[in-house]
Amino acid sequence: MENIRLSNNTTNTNWAANIQQPNLQISTIITIATLLIAVPSIALNSSLILFMIAQRTSLSICHVFILNLSISDIIYVISNLAFIIPVSWPSSNALVFLHESFSCRLRFISIRIFDIANFLILSLTIMSCYFSMQKTNFFNKVFTTKRAFILVTIAYVCGLILMIPSLSGNLGNLSYLSNLGICIVAINSYTSLSGALYHITLITGIETIILIIIIICYCRLGSTIRKQLFQTAPEIANTNKAGDRQVRIVNNDLFHVERDFALIKTLFLMLWLDLCVQLPCIIYSIFTLAGNTKWNLTVILIFMIVSYANTIVNPILIIRNYGLRSTRKVNRKRHRANRGPETAANRAVLRQHGLL
Repeated sequence: MENIRLSNNTTNTNWAANIQQPNLQISTIITIATLLIAVPSIALNSSLILFMIAQRTSLSICHVFILNLSISDIIYVISNLAFIIPVSWPSSNALVFLHESFSCRLRFISIRIFDIANFLILSLTIMSCYFSMQKTNFFNKVFTTKRAFILVTIAYVCGLILMIPSLSGNLGNLSYLSNLGICIVAINSYTSLSGALYHITLITGIETIILIIIIICYCRLGSTIRKQLFQTAPEIANTNKAGDRQVRIVNNDLFHVERDFALIKTLFLMLWLDLCVQLPCIIYSIFTLAGNTKWNLTVILIFMIVSYANTIVNPILIIRNYGLRSTRKVNRKRHRANRGPETAANRAVLRQHGLL
């Protein structure tokens, strides 16, 4: 037993020696930046979760994805507080703490689980909006909001099962660094790269496939909405009668189309931001694992700080675009111009469709 402990300590020392440690000034800056980013990130994501809960009567699969993303960002931020701050100080003890701590492995597992769930919900979101634009009721009946929550739970369980070996303690020469959608595996000896290349190839491949699907569906959604806009205008002009319910139904459908399309644009922008954050990290990890460069802890921590700050951008984008104030105002003016006289029955119908 003593020999095993001695060999583990030797492995940890060799692993720490292979990483270039940051100086005191960089460590101080990274620690302060981590604390400054953590407070607004947790506050914004918590407010977004409360905002989604307040909208629980009209939740869709898009809202499920946004809710799951906010929860994962909060876990990511809190786990980084125990990850970045001890590591940012230049001492070998901090590196050994990072290498052996259970919180590091737990952080890796939690991020991987939420990544799997986010990928699943994002793909379902795009498919749901696409088929709803095509007026295909089969998909909307099969993938309801309740079933989306069930699929998220299944994704969490599958991710946990896949990551159970990370808790086995057989990681004497491995340390994990999760960066939202990418996992960097720092290996003491660069002779065994199968695990690192497996994670990088798997996650990058999944993101690339989903991105291609999003681009295709995004273009199809744009053309479909243009057709619906051109088809709706003559219908409004031909059926402009006082209290005509057909006008309200057409306008209501158009409003939901524009709302879903705006949510898709927001998710599309969020995905591009995540990919832009991950791309330098992926390139650096490939060069490092190939042996062309040496692990530089300062560069790795800068990558983490950038991805850390990205958790603030996502809730701001969602909060700004979720309400669709301009679209709602335009549709309210359109409905008020076509709904006829102010009667209690008309107001009740408009309120029922969420247009008043």
